Amino acid sequence: MKKALVLIPVIGIAVILLAIGCCFLYAMVLDIITKPAGCSPLPDGFSEADLIGTWVAGTPDQSDTLIIKADGTYKQIVHVEFAELSPLDYESDWQSWRLEYSEQHVGYLHLDGFRFCGMNAGIPCEERNGGGYDFCRDETIYMENEGVLLVLTEKERQSSTIEASQYLIWLAYPLGSENSWTYNLQEP
Repeated sequence: MKKALVLIPVIGIAVILLAIGCCFLYAMVLDIITKPAGCSPLPDGFSEADLIGTWVAGTPDQSDTLIIKADGTYKQIVHVEFAELSPLDYESDWQSWRLEYSEQHVGYLHLDGFRFCGMNAGIPCEERNGGGYDFCRDETIYMENEGVLLVLTEKERQSSTIEASQYLIWLAYPLGSENSWTYNLQEP
């Protein structure tokens, strides 16, 4: 009987420690689930030259093309086909672009005068203001007379023609990680 009385406090302490441990584990799992994954930094050796070329987002029926030149200018070409209306076609003049980096070395491509009608045909091409959700920083981005694209990379492992040290670069309009409008390089 005395042994049973001695075990009661020991079991009680063990149950309390187990409950505290479960609370910490729950808090850690909840923190991992609710925090965005963030974005990987751009690789060593990345430069603005990696952005030069023709980038295309969308489909043949709804496309947005960016031609980025080394002189710091770009051109945007939008084509949207409608079932019952004439197609929407827009081509910008050459406009300026610049690249900025976050503290985590994620690239942000700023495109002056960017138009949002390619990704959303309900927005008139005259509209130069927009916004999006930056899933790298977990914050909303407001854009006034510019578009901001995330410059992201991922290791290309499926192709035997790509060396292990090379990366696949893609541009994403920050609508959120699951529904971003992404541009892929068509020709350098």
